Amino acid sequence: MGLGAGTGGIDVSKTESFVRHPALRLYLLGILCVLAGAGFSGLLGSMWPLAMGSSVAVMCTARGVGVIRERSAVRRARGRPIRSRRR
Repeated sequence: MGLGAGTGGIDVSKTESFVRHPALRLYLLGILCVLAGAGFSGLLGSMWPLAMGSSVAVMCTARGVGVIRERSAVRRARGRPIRSRRR
C-alpha cells in the first residue's frame, strides 16, 4: 500500500503529495531565505540580510498556518475529532 522497497516504511505517495502542497513549498522557501540571509550576513558582516530572510520566512509561514487552521475548522464543522499525535 504505497510502500516501496527501500523507502524505510514511508508512504511515498503521501510524502510526494505533501511536498507538492503550495503552503509547504512556501515554508521551505522561507527556510531557504533564512539560510541565505545567514550566509550573506556572514559575508557582509551585517545583520540586515538575516533580518530580511527571517521576515520573508515569517511571511511565508503565515500561509501554512492559515491552511492548518482551515483544515481544522473543516474537521470541526463536519463533526470529526481532530487527531492528536499523542496516544
